Amino acid sequence: MPVASAPDGTLPTGKDEWVTLSGYANVRAAPSSTAETLRVAQKGTKLRVTARKGSWVQVTDPATAETGWVYSRFVETAQTPAR
Repeated sequence: MPVASAPDGTLPTGKDEWVTLSGYANVRAAPSSTAETLRVAQKGTKLRVTARKGSWVQVTDPATAETGWVYSRFVETAQTPAR
């Protein structure tokens, strides 16, 4: 059974997924290279994945609760942090 996408086409991950940035990356307001840059995140930043759309990953920074989009080329799979 296929996963239902949200009205905007994003796909929820359905699991506790984390990524680490492989280099400095723009965190954008929308999944587009022309969307507003919210900030530049540093290499090694660990972020929680909340959705995916095409080649973009929606992430939340656990330190600030800020949500934005990062191009998938700049992320690597990371282990879930210990609680």
